[in-house]
Amino acid sequence: MSSAEWIGVLRQDLRYAIRQLRSNPGFTVTALLTIALGIGATTAIFSVTDAMILRPLPYPNSNHLVLVWDTLAKIGVRQMPVSAEDFDAFRTNIHIFQSTAAFQQEDRNLITPGSAERVSAISSTPGLLDMLSGVSGIGRSFTQDDWQPDRTSVAILSHSLFMRRFSGDHAVIGNTFRPDDRIYTIVGVLGKDFQFSTGTGSVEIWTPLPPVTDYRKQQFQVLARLNPGIDILTAQQAITATARRLEQTTHPYRGPNGEDLGYTATVISLYNQLFGSFRRGTLILMSTVMLVLLIACVNVANLLIARGAPREKEMAVRHVLGASRIRLVRQWLTEAALLVFCGGSACSRDKVSKTFRRQPERNCTEWD
Repeated sequence: MSSAEWIGVLRQDLRYAIRQLRSNPGFTVTALLTIALGIGATTAIFSVTDAMILRPLPYPNSNHLVLVWDTLAKIGVRQMPVSAEDFDAFRTNIHIFQSTAAFQQEDRNLITPGSAERVSAISSTPGLLDMLSGVSGIGRSFTQDDWQPDRTSVAILSHSLFMRRFSGDHAVIGNTFRPDDRIYTIVGVLGKDFQFSTGTGSVEIWTPLPPVTDYRKQQFQVLARLNPGIDILTAQQAITATARRLEQTTHPYRGPNGEDLGYTATVISLYNQLFGSFRRGTLILMSTVMLVLLIACVNVANLLIARGAPREKEMAVRHVLGASRIRLVRQWLTEAALLVFCGGSACSRDKVSKTFRRQPERNCTEWD
């Protein structure tokens, strides 16, 4: 059979399949809804699974990014902010860490003419945006001079905040704005696709960390990039040794009566910090939805079988008139394929995935 003849037969099968489905609206609607619900639920959950488990974080070599936390093992505190003193000790492991940065993420009240809102902001030591490859699309990035004690009142905005509150006006560069009670000068706007957060909302404002007044206060998160060839286990061993030295020399954490609280430190990948607690539940949910899709397919198959019984005479007549078994099977497959196509089209993958799109007495001038 030539390609032209094959296309002609396919057209004939499709026309016949459409007539059959139109003549049985109850069966057609039931089958389409079953297929659409099964495919729609599976697609939606797979979009979440892809964003949270399968797809790497949107940073260069994101598997090398880790967070370092203080830990009090004897009282069950597994992740505690570190002090400036601890950070200085951790960052000396240059054979483990390619770069390190301490930062604070907190919500601030952003006040602009005519409105105010709560936004997430990060104040950090030098190098955090460079570690994440956060490049300014407008204006400039931070420079080392921005961490001088008299020059820390500069800020870089996220692209979403720039568009939402400043209408995408490039003239905003060099202007001032006021998060909480401090005035900052806007020096840049990050690229459209860049996002970062270790909290509940994406960071909208980036500023240099001002000079630290309490060197032993536990107030910072620490993000580090591992050197090539260094894994989490090796980094954990180095950090544990550093924490042991801190415990022996400065005794940073003691109970009210001098009790040993089991101070140490923990290294965790940024990926596990953000999604580790959801991984198991997401996989279970994905498995459940796949089972739902299987049940939907079985139900549609049963409907097709039940619908085939009244058509036995039709198939017998067509066979007597010369239709081969392959020709009859192809007709059934054409009707089934048309059902699947229409059911899948009823729940656009793009619309589903968009719903989920996406989709952490010295001063900081010494931390350079």
